[in-house]
Amino acid sequence: MGLIGLWLKKKRNIPYLFEVRDLWPTAPIELGAIKGAPLKKYLYHLEKQIYSQAEKIVALSPGMRDWIKKVTPEKEVYMIPNMADCEFFKKELKDPKLIEFYHAQRPFVITYLGSIGKSNQLEFLLDIAQECKNQDLNISFKVVGQ
Repeated sequence: MGLIGLWLKKKRNIPYLFEVRDLWPTAPIELGAIKGAPLKKYLYHLEKQIYSQAEKIVALSPGMRDWIKKVTPEKEVYMIPNMADCEFFKKELKDPKLIEFYHAQRPFVITYLGSIGKSNQLEFLLDIAQECKNQDLNISFKVVGQ
């Protein structure tokens, strides 16, 4: 998407807002999908160019925002947190009557909505599900994605 934004800005003088959903090329480099030093250098340069040419930048987590600020300190980065913001989406105490009703009637449901691939490491959900089963907990897991 960043390449399309750069192209439209250059060819048609159309400004673009860039929403960062994944740290590219950092993620594929850390996964070992991109290996050559010259290619890594070029892709990091391209990343900086995409950020610096954007009219506005939106990050989806504090970690992404911090990385973008490191790459392009001169740019303001807005943050609209997704579920990765552990401070915003934190555990809170529930009414005990609600907990009793919910556990008596149906399982507690843990849902994952998102990408399913090597980089998402969803194997941990299988470990958690097995432990819940071992402890005879009334917990159900739903995984939705591609």
